[in-house]
Amino acid sequence: MEIVEIKRNEEQNDGKLVHLYFNKEVGFYTAYGLSAFLVTFVVNPVCSYSESMEMPVVLLTRGAVNSCRQYLKKLQHQEHAYYLFEMDNKLPKDENYEKWVNKLKKHWT
Repeated sequence: MEIVEIKRNEEQNDGKLVHLYFNKEVGFYTAYGLSAFLVTFVVNPVCSYSESMEMPVVLLTRGAVNSCRQYLKKLQHQEHAYYLFEMDNKLPKDENYEKWVNKLKKHWT
């Protein structure tokens, strides 16, 4: 997916959607921004902060993606490219999200 599309998806994220993007270079799915935060409620991904994307990023193993498939409602899937999941409950960007982002920024930048 294009950087512009990823940023747009996260800007429009209402707190229920988890966008996962397959990164062919490293062989992992990634999630950014609010999607990254939301997925931490389902699995324990590797968390970081992407300076180029200016938002948090998480890496998900195949096992973590399988857990997402088990616990979240799948709305869309493109083989080895993209997943769109929906959470049962809405978790908006709030002070918990901001604290998490600031912690990642402090640790990784």
